Amino acid sequence: MDDHPKGALTFMLQGLTLHGVMNALVWTTFFICGFLQFLATRAFGIPLASRTMISAAPYIQPEWQALRPLVGIGGSILFVSALLYFLNMLLTCVASHAPAPETPAFAEALSGPEEGPAILDCWRPWLVFTAVLLLLAYGHPLVHLVSNTPMNVPGMRVW
Repeated sequence: MDDHPKGALTFMLQGLTLHGVMNALVWTTFFICGFLQFLATRAFGIPLASRTMISAAPYIQPEWQALRPLVGIGGSILFVSALLYFLNMLLTCVASHAPAPETPAFAEALSGPEEGPAILDCWRPWLVFTAVLLLLAYGHPLVHLVSNTPMNVPGMRVW
C-alpha cells in the first residue's frame, strides 16, 4: 500500500531540482563556516568581535602590506557574489511561478548487480583503495612537512 498520494510524491520529486540542491549545499556551507568560527573562538578564548583595525594589529607583517589591496578586491568580489546570491533567492521566492518540469525518463540498466564482481560488494577493497589514494595524495607533502619543519619556533599570542 502506498501511504502517499501519487501527486504529492511526484510533485516532491519534480521540485528536487539542481537549484534546490545547490541552495541546500550553500546554506549548509554557510552554517558550517559560521558555526565552526564560533566554536573556534569559544574554544581558544578569542573574542568573537574585535575592535582592532587590521592596520593597527600588532601581528601584521611588513611584507603583507603589498597584498592588502588584493584582500580588498577579494572582499569586494565576495560581497557582490553574496548580494547576487540573495537576489537570486529573493527572485526565486517572489518571481518564480513556473510549473514544475516533467519528470525525466531514466535509462534502464543493461546488466544487473548479479553480473558484477562479488568482491566489489564488500567494504574492504573500497577502504584499501581509498587509503591508497589518500597516501598518494597526501603522503609526500606530509612526510616533507614532518621532516623539514623546525620545531624551535617561538610561539606568538595574537590576541
